[in-house]
Amino acid sequence: MNIILTAVNAKYIHSNLAVYSLRAYAKPYLDEIEIAEYTINQTTDFILMDLYKKQPDILCFSCYIWNIEYVTELIVEIKKLLPEVPIWLGGPEVSYDAAQVLESYPQVTGIMKGEGEETFLEVLDYYHGDKSDLSDILGLTYREDGQIRENPWRPVMDLSKVPFVYQDIGKFENKIIYYESSRGCPFSCSYCLSSVDKCLRFRNLDLVKKELQFFLDHRIPQVKFVDRTFNCNQKHAMAVWSYIYEHDNGVTNFHFEVAADILTEEETALLHKMRPGLVQLEIGVQSTNPATITEIHRKMDFQKVARIVRQINAGENVHQHLDLIAGLPYEGLESFQKSFDEVYAVRPEQLQLGFLKVLKGSYMAEHQKEYELIHKDKPPYEVLSTKWLSYDDVLMLKSVEEMVETFYNSGQFGYTIEHLERYFASAFKMYCRMGRFYEERGYHKRNHSRIGRYEILLEFIGTAVPEEELAYFRELLTFDLYLRENVKNRPVFAGNYTVEKEELFHLYDEVFPKEETLAGYAGKHQRKMIHIEKFQYDILSDKKEKRETMILLDYQKRNPLNHQAKVIRLPLKEGMDAKIKKYKIHLVIFCSPHNPTGRVWERWELEKAMGIFEKNECYVISDEIWADLTFSGYQHIPTQMVSEWARQHTIAAYAPSKTFNLAGMIGSYHIIYNPYLRDRVRTYGENTHYNNQNVLSMHAQIGAYSEQGYEWVEELRHVLEKNCRYACDFINQKIYGVDVSMPQGTYMIFLDCTKYCRETGKTLDDVIKAGWDVGIGWQDGRHFGGGCHIRMNLALPMSQIQKVCMRMSEYVF
Repeated sequence: MNIILTAVNAKYIHSNLAVYSLRAYAKPYLDEIEIAEYTINQTTDFILMDLYKKQPDILCFSCYIWNIEYVTELIVEIKKLLPEVPIWLGGPEVSYDAAQVLESYPQVTGIMKGEGEETFLEVLDYYHGDKSDLSDILGLTYREDGQIRENPWRPVMDLSKVPFVYQDIGKFENKIIYYESSRGCPFSCSYCLSSVDKCLRFRNLDLVKKELQFFLDHRIPQVKFVDRTFNCNQKHAMAVWSYIYEHDNGVTNFHFEVAADILTEEETALLHKMRPGLVQLEIGVQSTNPATITEIHRKMDFQKVARIVRQINAGENVHQHLDLIAGLPYEGLESFQKSFDEVYAVRPEQLQLGFLKVLKGSYMAEHQKEYELIHKDKPPYEVLSTKWLSYDDVLMLKSVEEMVETFYNSGQFGYTIEHLERYFASAFKMYCRMGRFYEERGYHKRNHSRIGRYEILLEFIGTAVPEEELAYFRELLTFDLYLRENVKNRPVFAGNYTVEKEELFHLYDEVFPKEETLAGYAGKHQRKMIHIEKFQYDILSDKKEKRETMILLDYQKRNPLNHQAKVIRLPLKEGMDAKIKKYKIHLVIFCSPHNPTGRVWERWELEKAMGIFEKNECYVISDEIWADLTFSGYQHIPTQMVSEWARQHTIAAYAPSKTFNLAGMIGSYHIIYNPYLRDRVRTYGENTHYNNQNVLSMHAQIGAYSEQGYEWVEELRHVLEKNCRYACDFINQKIYGVDVSMPQGTYMIFLDCTKYCRETGKTLDDVIKAGWDVGIGWQDGRHFGGGCHIRMNLALPMSQIQKVCMRMSEYVF
């Protein structure tokens, strides 16, 4: 008997796990079953011809929302050619209105509803004479004697009984591998068919590990878990993640759909340890409107989602894809804009703006009259309008979707878009205006080359920013372009290549061979794999700063998350070294961590700085009074530990009175290894009574370095980091026009009010006064080099931090 299982996939790289599972489970008939896979990009004429040539005895189709129109067209035509061949359908698109499908398509013999493995096997038993009647088979709706008969649904099966389908892995070359370690979902989202069957089952973990090892041994590029909420069972999730972490082959990527708000600290800690690109996460947010979340029967704490996503982002090793759905109940345009901006603010690698699909059998389909929900009659049954969202609104969101897909999700315009956002009231408004611009210029009517999209974006920027800003944005676009590709033909907007031959020779012949971190770029063979670009602005700075910068882009060492080239800032001839020589400097004051920004220097930065100081015969005073207050994830490295030269030429200053706030007590000290320097400092101190301690401060300092003092500092660091993170998250999410960066240590933050002042017309003095008027004691940041900044001290109880943040939001900004 010739049994054909037909799958029409959305793309060539997809494979249909369902039909492979059906075949594997029907083990007695394995040799009789053939899988025929096609794509919706192939013509129905080709598929019809190919199926006809196979001359099936039984023809089965796997039916989904994306292929049902192809399938129904095929069954009508194939029945004309093969009138005696029974045709069976299965899959989510026909399971929930099976009788109606049979009424509409008399060519169909029957439908296998729900999980199909056991049902398919018993249907084959029936055709081989081992079952007397179709009425004995659970999970069928079928045609008999001109009547449509419905059998009861089949109970769910033991997932561990489904055989592994990828033994012949060669068949899946250049395709995404789909794998399930669980079936069902514990949640009841009203728009999703997983809510119909709430029976959640897990595949035996020993089997899962064995099968994962198979993928790892064969170095499969990507394995996509189809589990609906992979981390709904922490023990199961940790077992799988621990296994792929411990057995990482350096190649395979695993994709998981998770609920971020139920991720535990243990799970996020494990994710942080993984190789960049080992896992990627898809997180369905759908909406941040509490009324919407309640109505669609979701359980989600978005504030926790945002915190977890940012926490994972900080590790820079996990790609995160977040989803929103337009057209949900109680979500009008204004509400959706808020949802969009809140999700966008957490900066996922991709933000998918989808539109509600009113699936057959879903809760949403049952309540469409109540919601005044109008949708397309044909698959994928996409929303046209609701009680809260007009068709005009939907069209606007379609335009926003296209702009987000082109200019954000593509990853090709990251630096440009991030800076451009600052010229708009919100990211959503930026993409709205961008979409209108596209339509007004007719750009939405045709396809564009990659360079063409850069040119269109620059044209749009010209309508949104002052003319004097365009030079800066041209450089941002140039940087974005070369981050992805070492283009052969330099576009017009990038201007002439400004790195002189003499500068290149200087880099290749003098700088690269002598710099340990750059030595690998010295050879001529490397020059084709890198690009060196000079900018008039500091292109890597968070804000616009006119400072000549030279960048090296290494295309051999790409970021596995966004495929961007490795970026290295190159030394300019007029750097710190040149300035030390120019001004004949022989004593350097070096802040570590940096004061006032709270930047914790890495070892290579300290080594580089000390190397410059050594070459210029400088002595160093290293101000390390903030050293105790370094946050988790960062490590303070004492300057004197960098090299023997640094040890002998550095005076390191520490102050437990800073850490412990020993009011009125002098509690600083120096560490000086060089006897000559130590004697000079001691003599000066004795002559001036500088840093004289009293009895109380001496005992306080001894107490500070006791075991109890260490415990107190650990607790202090935790409190300060929590304070800083709360304040930074609050300001970035709730206060428009004010930017703030999370420090790596200390308890000071700087509020960049540039955008707020520019758009409101207020001065920084106005803002500072408004704060003092409502009891916010903050400091003018201009004294510390910030053009439009305010300095805030967060060494306060959390309750006070929360009050300050609320007052800022309600009364100041």
